[in-house]
Amino acid sequence: ATFALLGLCTEGGVRLAQSTVAGGIVRVSPNPANGQVVISYSAIELGQTNMELYNIFGEKVATIFSKNIDKSDTYDILFDTRELSSGTYFIKYSSPTINGTERLIIKR
Repeated sequence: ATFALLGLCTEGGVRLAQSTVAGGIVRVSPNPANGQVVISYSAIELGQTNMELYNIFGEKVATIFSKNIDKSDTYDILFDTRELSSGTYFIKYSSPTINGTERLIIKR
């Protein structure tokens, strides 16, 4: 007899079990920020990955990066906040199956 797996998610690579490694934003430092920040994130799956910055009104302020991840690893991004006004912002991380948000506070 033969069988087929139905409804198998192939986004980000085929997985038959949940990963024990957390993916997404790991750290934003310094936070609160007054200049450049380092955003560390863990990419545990392959595929299109985006990181965008939103203000408290839900308006997109910046695209921090948008790229096709071809290697699972931990990455650091240097992001310049000097053009932003003081206030609270949200960094939205999205990959094929992982979504998350991290708060960023800008103080001048």
